[in-house]
Amino acid sequence: GVTPAKPEPRAAAREPEPEAAARAIDRATAHLTEREAAFNQAELHREALRFAQGKASIEAIEREIGRREESGELLRADEAQKGPRYTTREALEQERDTDRRLQNGKSAHLAVMSAREFDAALREFESRKGFELSQEQREASRMILTADDRFQGVQGLAGTGKTTMLEFVREAAEKKGWEVRGHSNGAEQAAVLERESGIKSDT
Repeated sequence: GVTPAKPEPRAAAREPEPEAAARAIDRATAHLTEREAAFNQAELHREALRFAQGKASIEAIEREIGRREESGELLRADEAQKGPRYTTREALEQERDTDRRLQNGKSAHLAVMSAREFDAALREFESRKGFELSQEQREASRMILTADDRFQGVQGLAGTGKTTMLEFVREAAEKKGWEVRGHSNGAEQAAVLERESGIKSDT
């Protein structure tokens, strides 16, 4: 016989549209830079509108994006093929910090293995896999395993065999007693790295 109470209707205070747009952009850029340092205009619009939840129009979102471009909070680069791409000051500083760490780690580490050990490990890996690594994959893995820099930077387009190369690096290093861990500033990349190379990875 208990009757639920009926709350009195109360008009909710509506957030001003410019503030709603600013909050939506904050959440959108935080969400996007969690996965990639840069993102395109369509992604920014889509996520900002999603986080605005109807409290800010696309025009208000556009005005806030323009304001942030002018203030330098949002950095824009126009690419001929892909159109505008953005990043934030914070994401750019993280990239710069990574580069500083790379530079400070020159000749500051013990090589994982000697050149002779590398050649033997490569022959064994290729024989077991039934294929040979490309020249670029060999050079990258040789740099990682035999150099004395604390950090090694390897860059390659999608589909060029980075994770296959890292699978070899992991196996060779583990056989020398090293523990290999992967880290990425993006959760999606960390998952792909772990799945394709066998390197336990996180963000």
